[in-house]
Amino acid sequence: MKKITAIFLCCLLLAGCAGEKTPIETTETVEAVTSRSSTQPTEPAVPVVEPEPEPTLFCDYEADIVENRAYSKFIKAIDDYAAENEFQGAVLIAWDDEIVLAKGYGYADEVTGELCTAKDTFEIGSVSKQMTAAAIMQLVDSGALSVDNTLDKYFPEYSHAENVTIKNLLQMRSGLMDFINSPDQFFPEDFVEQYKELADAGDEYEEALARHFLLDYIEEAPLCYGPDSCFFYSNTNYYLLGLIIEQVTGDSFQTYMQREIFGPCEMLTANNDFRETTARGYYEDGTSESMALSTSLGCGSVNASVYDIYQWTKHLFGGTVISEESLEEMLTEVEGYGYGMRINEDLYYHTGNTDCFNAFMAVYGDSFTAVVLTNKPKKVLSAGDFGSELHSIFADIYAHDPETVEGSTES
Repeated sequence: MKKITAIFLCCLLLAGCAGEKTPIETTETVEAVTSRSSTQPTEPAVPVVEPEPEPTLFCDYEADIVENRAYSKFIKAIDDYAAENEFQGAVLIAWDDEIVLAKGYGYADEVTGELCTAKDTFEIGSVSKQMTAAAIMQLVDSGALSVDNTLDKYFPEYSHAENVTIKNLLQMRSGLMDFINSPDQFFPEDFVEQYKELADAGDEYEEALARHFLLDYIEEAPLCYGPDSCFFYSNTNYYLLGLIIEQVTGDSFQTYMQREIFGPCEMLTANNDFRETTARGYYEDGTSESMALSTSLGCGSVNASVYDIYQWTKHLFGGTVISEESLEEMLTEVEGYGYGMRINEDLYYHTGNTDCFNAFMAVYGDSFTAVVLTNKPKKVLSAGDFGSELHSIFADIYAHDPETVEGSTES
């Protein structure tokens, strides 16, 4: 009986301990209840949406012609110079962040009789190379690649890959033969004639050469000079850079350039598509040919207007395309060439040439910019020869002294 009583008393004591709260637990519970009861219901947080950035346009894409009346003497001189040289195409000239002249001359299409305007788009050939170079430097800025990477990382089948770097390609110092201008020396004998027949496309366009066809012949691609031994201009360098952009990003070259170059630079009519131009170029016999993307990727595939190229120069030199360090590297010359840019002291320029078009762009240290695009073959009319005189004509008239500019600055 005593044993049962003891057990009963122990159970009562344990039950009392189980129901007892400690002072700390009681205090925290009261504070929590008080806090909840004094808090008013709130509206759900509205996410902050950053506004879309305003377009950075340095020109009016709707203008068929721009003639700044403050430079009427210079404009007349250019009109006379164009007539004297039977120039056909479009010209844009800017000075001190202001467009002086943007104008078309002759025909955009000689067959239809459509006249050329400043809005027309042309094949710009090798002027494209600086855009490819900037795309590579964007990938350098993001850490996706280094200019010191050797080509075995991207083209392990190439016999000289371990000795050639991305920087060698950018600076035209790889020693690689030019497959476009010297196909007889680049391709095996049994393919040369087929390449010549299929490299350019006429009105009945088909991608006769498979995209990336060059990789079928890269294994034994010849060197004409040892890597980094000297400057040797070769389209093969920039074709391979285009392929590297595709490998690293997983995008097509066209997609990457549209998203990361044309879009951010507000190049509203630039593209990499076959014959997406409003101007049409012809040989003297009336036939017309263009380079397919399979042969011009990275080295000469861009179509653009003078407005597009002016937009490009303003963004590139303004530091909005690549980092300050990458821009400085791109514009550092070795034997007169940077990355996709010819350099002569404070003059940065490039020419471009396709079958029935050729182009010239130049940015001078005194803030003078010239863009010349023509839908004539180079042997008929050289945009480079025409464009290189524009700065001299301007200097002769104004000596780059704003006090000598007559009239107002209104367009």
